[in-house]
Amino acid sequence: MHPMVAKKYRCFTGAGASLLAGVLGLGLVLGALTARAAGAAERGVTPAGSIKLLVLVDWEGRDLAPYNLAALTALRQTLGDVPLTHLLSPAYFTRAGADSATVKRLIRSAMRPGDAVGLTLGGWKSLVETAGVIFRSSPTFWGETLRPQDCAVDCGLDLPVNIYPEPELDRLFAVATTTLEKNGFGRPQGVLTEGWLASHAVLAAAARAGMRYDFSAVAPELIAARAKQYPLYQWVKSLWSAVTPHTQPFAAPAAVAGLTEIPQSLAALDYLAVAELGQIFDEYVEQVKKEPSHTLIFPLVIYQETASQTVPLLTDLLGTLRRHAAQAGITLTHLTLPGMELPDDPTLQNMPVALQQAPTNSLPVKASQPTVTPPQVMGPMAH
Repeated sequence: MHPMVAKKYRCFTGAGASLLAGVLGLGLVLGALTARAAGAAERGVTPAGSIKLLVLVDWEGRDLAPYNLAALTALRQTLGDVPLTHLLSPAYFTRAGADSATVKRLIRSAMRPGDAVGLTLGGWKSLVETAGVIFRSSPTFWGETLRPQDCAVDCGLDLPVNIYPEPELDRLFAVATTTLEKNGFGRPQGVLTEGWLASHAVLAAAARAGMRYDFSAVAPELIAARAKQYPLYQWVKSLWSAVTPHTQPFAAPAAVAGLTEIPQSLAALDYLAVAELGQIFDEYVEQVKKEPSHTLIFPLVIYQETASQTVPLLTDLLGTLRRHAAQAGITLTHLTLPGMELPDDPTLQNMPVALQQAPTNSLPVKASQPTVTPPQVMGPMAH
């Protein structure tokens, strides 16, 4: 196991379990059933509760490269009717020169009926200026200031949105939600804040914008190896110090009425190896076996912009989780959230599965790189 996972988070809190019961009462609904207890029953194993997988795809807004879209398309074909939850950045549409029809077609190519859609909110300059807000070029997650040349096409993914005051956050949410809605993705009811930096002001603005779910919470220790030397880590730790890989959904602070936190408590596949996630899953299994009345949510997150690297890992991981659940007699299901269903779009029914070109508004892999070389790490630094 990775040392940062091994040294802590071996037990579940009673508070997390009781909060989960309250969240399930809000109406969480199940998608397709991917593993049943029948196989276990044939071996004489008594079913011992259930675990719900929540598979999130974060569309950050950087680019729509054909190899990543092809990887997601292959994933959808492999998974069949297993639902994914896509969290979309409006920056694909707000960027100068963006062809909305092409962008929409490319995004939709990786989606299938039964999928869910929400919002990814980042500090993109194009989004901020579309909202009529003055763009702030610092501080980035890495403690630097963006230069004009960093913003030749667009920039700001690595800027925390919580640097904007609440009236400006309201305008960002208004433009972001309207952009997704007018392009056929429905009115988003769930949001992920890039960098996991959903401060109280961000959550309050999300609630005012009609959001029912926030996906920003993360276990700080799981991003430490990538980000501990940067301001991002301290910001995340100050917000989510109590979140562990076992944290279950919980109600947002009382001042943010109606919002439920659905944690990305396991960070993302860019941060943890399949074996590490498999071991954490086994810890979930052991907890469900001890308390069969409890249903736990196990979140899995990948990024559209690195899908060509992470989809093979996710496919292997899902196979591993199914085997482990079957051996333990645990029912494994997939979770979607009410109000986040992907709207039908008749204009895309005959859309080709394979898409051969990326839109003209693609960005480089990163608009701005950290000035300090990180320790030996594969994949992106942070999202």
